[in-house]
Amino acid sequence: MFKKIQKYLLLNYPLLWNTKVIPTGAIVIGFNVLFFLLGFVSGYVDFQNQEYYRRDNNIIFFLITGLTSTLVMIIWLVFYLKNNAFKSFYPKKAVSLYQEWGIAFLLLFGNCLYSFSYTQGVETKEKSYASLQEVLNARELLTKIEILLPESDDYYYLHKASFSDSDSIQAKDSISVSLLNFEKYYHSAEDTLLYNTVKKWLVEGQQDSIRNLMTQYLNLQKKHNVTTNLDVDTWMKLIYNPPNFPVSPSNYIKHYKSSYDTVSKYYVRYDTLYYGYLKIYDAYHNLYSMLDFILVTLYIALSLSILLFSFRVTGGRSWLISIVVAGLLAFINGIITAIFTIVGNSKGDNLLYLTIFYWSVLFLIMLIYVGRKILNTDSKGKSTVVLNLILWMLPYLLMLHYSGYMENDYDPNRDYYNERSFLYRFFKDYPSAFYWINLIFVFIILFFFSKIIKRWRALPEE
Repeated sequence: MFKKIQKYLLLNYPLLWNTKVIPTGAIVIGFNVLFFLLGFVSGYVDFQNQEYYRRDNNIIFFLITGLTSTLVMIIWLVFYLKNNAFKSFYPKKAVSLYQEWGIAFLLLFGNCLYSFSYTQGVETKEKSYASLQEVLNARELLTKIEILLPESDDYYYLHKASFSDSDSIQAKDSISVSLLNFEKYYHSAEDTLLYNTVKKWLVEGQQDSIRNLMTQYLNLQKKHNVTTNLDVDTWMKLIYNPPNFPVSPSNYIKHYKSSYDTVSKYYVRYDTLYYGYLKIYDAYHNLYSMLDFILVTLYIALSLSILLFSFRVTGGRSWLISIVVAGLLAFINGIITAIFTIVGNSKGDNLLYLTIFYWSVLFLIMLIYVGRKILNTDSKGKSTVVLNLILWMLPYLLMLHYSGYMENDYDPNRDYYNERSFLYRFFKDYPSAFYWINLIFVFIILFFFSKIIKRWRALPEE
């Protein structure tokens, strides 16, 4: 079937035939689906273990996805690099060179997504354990019940307080270590409201509400086959001791089962439930990390596609020479930086600005050099090497300027966030925004560059 499709593409759509987009695209999609399914099969939430990170096979799978990606790319390149219509002066539309780069970029991007597909499969499996609403309800329950599970004196003596009425807590000296003092070192405003709700039930004697909360918690443990040696009646006798609700070793309740603990007779499996539902919660709320993962993958695909694009345009010999020249220029930059550091005693910001100036001037000189070649229809000469360097610098030069801007706009003497510029505040609030903007910018610039390169290709070799 693929042979017939390839023959049809050769006669009607030579660009698609040359890039081998149909067979390679099918392979890339197939591997992404496969790794998603493998991730789904291997994903799990272990409510019997109190560790959050317990994905022992992930490293192995990531190595497998990386190896698969490399092998697919090598096989594709073997067939793709056999024919080069651009270098053979095959009649092509002005936009076809850009289209060829775009197809290569998409194939490379898809080929770099195997780890992402595997991760999404794992997280999809984790989300299958509970709906988002069930997770939110469970986390609220676990936040409330923690007050009633005194594992030690920690969190119970930070604030000496009790209720003066049903709406507020005021300082009072009559209680030292008590359930009413419960407050974790790091907690949100929402957690505080939930803590206060349980404290009100204790102070106001709402035993039914407390017993119902305990029953819900024990049912949650039972749902996940988690053991405990507590029941509601025993639990109430341990902790419900009004009016002070003291906390002492006599009513400690361990958050996990331990054969080494000789103090606490009773235990629950709070930690296993907490970390289990935290993992599911994170699976539902990983949008930003997912977008960052995709962004990094896009830049990897962009770098690889530009390297491949420059190779197709200038040839292997010029491409290798360009690598050597790029290394030499970077070495010179390092030497200049070292000299300014030693002689000029320059540090930090100044060295960054020096690096920005160095590469910006080089980029400008190279642009002028290639532009004059095209305008004067001179022979290509060394412009093949220069063109490669321009293409390689294109995605990252703006990043250098961005780093310089953010560093320049930061002033430690200005303490207030609002005193800084709008752009600084915007990029500080949305740290990945610039990189998305830069990506779009590179896509647009490459469109115009591809047309310039087509004109450059028409120049005589010598």
